[in-house]
Amino acid sequence: MEVVVHGHGVDVSEALRMHCERRIGFAVRRFQERVDRVDVHLTDLNGPKGGEDLECRVIARAPGEEPIVVRAVTSDAYASVDRAGAKISSATARRVGRLHVARRAPGLEATT
Repeated sequence: MEVVVHGHGVDVSEALRMHCERRIGFAVRRFQERVDRVDVHLTDLNGPKGGEDLECRVIARAPGEEPIVVRAVTSDAYASVDRAGAKISSATARRVGRLHVARRAPGLEATT
């Protein structure tokens, strides 16, 4: 699985790029059989004005399926990556769970 980091108005240092690759890669690693590419977009929404404006948008792509997109905005790029990592892990787990339930054969529902 490939993790690609893009900066939009944000200087993506080697340390930040490695943090993104490690954190986001770890967040979706258990889904690597389904997700083949993850794009991480770091954007400074307000420019030099400051404030909570560093957005991390993560797009997980699986062949033949709609991409999974999450975003997190904080005042720190590393914190935005960490929050987005938690969100993409949860969102991917929900999607995989829904697909698993939808693909079960009729009549095989669990009984209680």
